[in-house]
Amino acid sequence: MATVNDPHDLPLLHLLAAGMTGSTALADALGRPVRSIQRDLHRLADDDLVEPGKRGEWLLSRAGQRAVLISTVPEPTASLDVLAELPAEHRAVLRLIEDAVIARRALGDAYPTNWPGFILLGPTKSGKTLLGTLAARRFGLDPGTAIVLLMRETEGSLLGRRVQTGAETWTITPSPYLALPLIVLDEFDKASPELRQAAFAYLAGESRYRSESTELRVGPTAIVTLNDDGGLAKLLPDAYLRRSVVLDTSVLREATKDLHLTARRLARATIPALPATLRPPETVLREDAWEALGKLLQVCLTERGWALVDVEAISRLVLGRSAQEPDLEAAVLAVGADYLLVTATRQGLVEPDWPLRFEDFVGPAVAPIAATLAEARARHAAGEARQVSKEQLTRQASLELAGTRARLVGKLDHALRTS
Repeated sequence: MATVNDPHDLPLLHLLAAGMTGSTALADALGRPVRSIQRDLHRLADDDLVEPGKRGEWLLSRAGQRAVLISTVPEPTASLDVLAELPAEHRAVLRLIEDAVIARRALGDAYPTNWPGFILLGPTKSGKTLLGTLAARRFGLDPGTAIVLLMRETEGSLLGRRVQTGAETWTITPSPYLALPLIVLDEFDKASPELRQAAFAYLAGESRYRSESTELRVGPTAIVTLNDDGGLAKLLPDAYLRRSVVLDTSVLREATKDLHLTARRLARATIPALPATLRPPETVLREDAWEALGKLLQVCLTERGWALVDVEAISRLVLGRSAQEPDLEAAVLAVGADYLLVTATRQGLVEPDWPLRFEDFVGPAVAPIAATLAEARARHAAGEARQVSKEQLTRQASLELAGTRARLVGKLDHALRTS
């Protein structure tokens, strides 16, 4: 695929797209020498972005037209400039959280089950709580209210308190958390088994929860944070993992090493809140869009990754994305790319070449999410380089160990013979 590697070429390509084809006219418009323009045009022709026409004219090739299109089409979800310093995976999961909250807030009663949750795991200072803070601010919430340190809560504070209404009658006063659009259950792995069990009411993906004889409405999209994935399978059964979007920040150490500085800047920045009236244009995802999402994920996920995805839950994210992206096909591709980029942080769930598989599957429609795929390719290349370096160090250590062993064996043999 031909791409524009030099940003200075874009003005030239845009003038060609506008119908200006002569090198003299192009030079006058850009205020540059004609020879310089002609040299650039020949270079772009070598890159298959332009092609010569009649009488010294130049025309955009199909690849050039596509390059101009990619440069002018933004990603479907408006990316806030203030968030651009976050790693790509953090931006992707934040967009997906927005999708989930928008969809669940509007359609929670229409769909009583199968709402996706979010699990953020990894070392401290890798952006887990920061994501919860940013998500809360995007919906106009006070992070101090939406972020709950789970170990300090009780079952009553999470779900509701038992109140006596008569001599032998009781009712449940619902917890204020149940009415929030978003809740962050921080440090899930440090909470007691009883508290984790109560927290499952938020992560179960159901709009209703029965406590004793009282039915409680569960409104929030849940974000769970953990410091270590060593006990992930024990803490969260597969049913919860299948329905959730899981980000593992432990593989993003290089990308998150200066995240504390970014967090400091974001704390002082103004982040616009999404309107509470935002809702999907349709209550049901079209069947062709649902099938396209499933096929796309199946192509890019490994067999194990495919077993751990709930397409119906992810399709709710597409409904949420459609509230901000009216083109349903673009919403499917954007959610698919974001989900795969985040899931790629977990070993063995996504095919290593998934960006290429993605592009092959969708064809030219990939333009709106080119930036996300480029980030994915860069992460994969960096991972391969680290793996090669690690293997080289392992081989070198093995050789050194073998040499040391040979010397020790020689000394021992000499000592035995001397003895």
